[in-house]
Amino acid sequence: SLQPPTVPVFSVWSRFDHMVVPSESACAPFARCIELPHQGHLEMLSSGRVFQLVRDLLTDQGPWSDAE
Repeated sequence: SLQPPTVPVFSVWSRFDHMVVPSESACAPFARCIELPHQGHLEMLSSGRVFQLVRDLLTDQGPWSDAE
């Protein structure tokens, strides 16, 4: 069986993603899941909002961060 990862895992997903069916399956049980409303699968590739979110996740910023 798969072991939980030893690094932080984030899942950025949307109910409007019609390439991942069901869309909720994009959120692994061991991940911190961040739902983006009104973003399609391909839209996420060019969304400034998504780029900012990924930047914040990689630099431990935002409400999902454990950093104080």
